[in-house]
Order: sequence, then structure tokens, then C-alpha cells
Amino acid sequence: MVYFLRNIYSSVFYRSSYFLLFTLAGLAANAMMWMLIALGLETLHQPDRDYIILHYKIPIGPDLYWYWYGVFILPIAGLLFIVANFLFARFTHQFYQRSIIVLPVTAFLCQLILIRAIYLIIQINLY
Repeated sequence: MVYFLRNIYSSVFYRSSYFLLFTLAGLAANAMMWMLIALGLETLHQPDRDYIILHYKIPIGPDLYWYWYGVFILPIAGLLFIVANFLFARFTHQFYQRSIIVLPVTAFLCQLILIRAIYLIIQINLY
């Protein structure tokens, strides 16, 4: 077991500071999404209405209504995106060294976009 852990740590993949930094930043952003949902839960889950607005287009208004727990799709999708990019970087770093940098950065940027989407969903459902 100790040999296995030492072998993982000594890999170039795990010693990359950019990879570790952006993977942890992406996980922190995903945790922020969950906290944002927890803080806005009383706005999203109200007993007097069954559906909430999940998408809004400026010219036509709200176009996607669903149950209040539909907002959990976004952080779950973000977490799956982080895991998929982690695995893809793990298996491609031997052939393409920049995948250690590019994939965690894209996962982090995706998390930032999803945080903004959750914030806007909560703001739309306030009124």
C-alpha cells in the first residue's frame, strides 16, 4: 500500500502544481455551488408553487419550468465534468503534456459559468 501511494505521488501527473491548483479550485467552486443552492433553498423550494423557472430568454421570458430539485442538475454536471477531465488528463498526459494544464483550467472555467447560472436561477425565482 505504501509503495502504491509513493508511486502515485512520484508521478509527474500528480506533481504538477498547475494541475493540483486548478483541480482544487474547480472542486472549491463546485462546493460553492452547493453552498449557493443551500443558501437559496428557501427561495427555490416554496410550498405554494410546484415549479420553478430554470431558464429564461430575454425576448420571450421564462421557457423552462421544472420541479425545484432540478437546480441540482448543474452542480452534479459540474462535478461529473471535473471527474471526466481528471480522468482524461490522467490517461492523455503521456502523449500530450499540456493536457495537465488545459483540462483542469477548462473544468474550473466551467464551474464559474455554472455558479453564475445557479445565481441567476435563484435571482429569477425571487420575484
